[in-house]
Amino acid sequence: MIYLPPVPEIQGWMSTAELQWLFEQAREMRSIVELGSWKGRSTHALASGCEGIVFAIDHFKGTEYERATTMKEALEGTIKQQFLKNTSALDNVCCCEGDTAKAAVAYGEAANNPIDMLFVDADHSYQAVKGELLAWWRVPRKLLAGHDRYEAGLPRIISELLLAGVKIEPGPGWLWFIREPRQYWERVQKVWEGGSCDQ
Repeated sequence: MIYLPPVPEIQGWMSTAELQWLFEQAREMRSIVELGSWKGRSTHALASGCEGIVFAIDHFKGTEYERATTMKEALEGTIKQQFLKNTSALDNVCCCEGDTAKAAVAYGEAANNPIDMLFVDADHSYQAVKGELLAWWRVPRKLLAGHDRYEAGLPRIISELLLAGVKIEPGPGWLWFIREPRQYWERVQKVWEGGSCDQ
């Protein structure tokens, strides 16, 4: 089945092939959390495929180191309004304004309130992505995916996870994903929190 984006298309940085992949994965999910939504380009693809709720979490202020360049529009304070307009035709999008890592606590202390899929595409700095993954890792049952695997802190994140024995697969374009991520939680703890891990 082919994903049909809205007309006019929503501004963003995700390619047609990447959007199609998200749409296809979402068709297999009943609940999704998206960290970093911007104007809703990827949110639209996820919600178009998913029968259940897509929780879109973003502070809508852009990434600090990109506010002077690709995200300078965030300084105008209109990104959230554009997101709501762009996703208004979809009744399964729940907009959650706030910090993407802290939202894990509000969502239900990680594994206590699981969802099927987590999509990570917010601040790409090493510390930001690490904080998000530590907060959310035990939540998705089926799939943990992300974007921009070659940008900013992502290469280091992926390298450390691969060395810890986490199976990370490449998707179309700059997408990456992990099937059944909970099985790797102890390994993630060991590499990032210094916890014990039985190899």
